[in-house]
Amino acid sequence: MPLLQVELIYVALLNFILIPITHLVISYFTIKIPRSYFEKERWWSKERAFEKGGMIYEKYFFIKVWKKYLPDGAKLFAGGFAKKHFEEFSIEYIDIFIAETRRAEWSHYIQILPAALFYLFNPLWAAYVVTGYFILGNLAPIVAQRHTRPRLTKLKHKAQKKITS
Repeated sequence: MPLLQVELIYVALLNFILIPITHLVISYFTIKIPRSYFEKERWWSKERAFEKGGMIYEKYFFIKVWKKYLPDGAKLFAGGFAKKHFEEFSIEYIDIFIAETRRAEWSHYIQILPAALFYLFNPLWAAYVVTGYFILGNLAPIVAQRHTRPRLTKLKHKAQKKITS
């Protein structure tokens, strides 16, 4: 039973308005975090052995089929870094790209958290649906960042070898 009793039509309206607002607000504040925070590997962004350099996402998640359909929210905010296309082959650019995949991954993890607020006014079944949406809607971009980062790291190593040889 929700904490706040709201008519179902208003619940739907609140969900319709608040869900995108929570995503946008979190994205906005994530953009404001200095890139330097995302330059270092963190516990949540470290590649895990089971990921096998991102190959798990190709084999079991079929990421190459659907990744191109993900929207790139970078265009919504000044200072956003577009990750849809690789722009240049330099170590500096690759480092920025890697840091920005961490920023995007962090943002999408954090965007799951507001689901808890929707238990305040949604019937339990609707709160479960909203929670499912928050998890599934952010899982695809998280997977995309976790798939991209090891590939960028390999590319960076190739670029470094090219420079030293």
